[in-house]
Amino acid sequence: LRTAKSYLYILTSVIYYVQVITIKILLLLTYFLNKHKQYLINRLYSLISKMLNLLTYSKAIGLNTSNIGQT
Repeated sequence: LRTAKSYLYILTSVIYYVQVITIKILLLLTYFLNKHKQYLINRLYSLISKMLNLLTYSKAIGLNTSNIGQT
């Protein structure tokens, strides 16, 4: 049976890699939240608002162009 000293390098490397992975995840989360605040919080320019506006405009254009030939 080995002593704890012989496994210390394995434990330190596991702790190091867990910290690195945690930092990377937190940085990605922080980056995402900053971009979310920057672009999506203002309701006038939110992604859903833009999609709904495009849908409304496309329906209006479709209705107007289809009625032009029938009048």
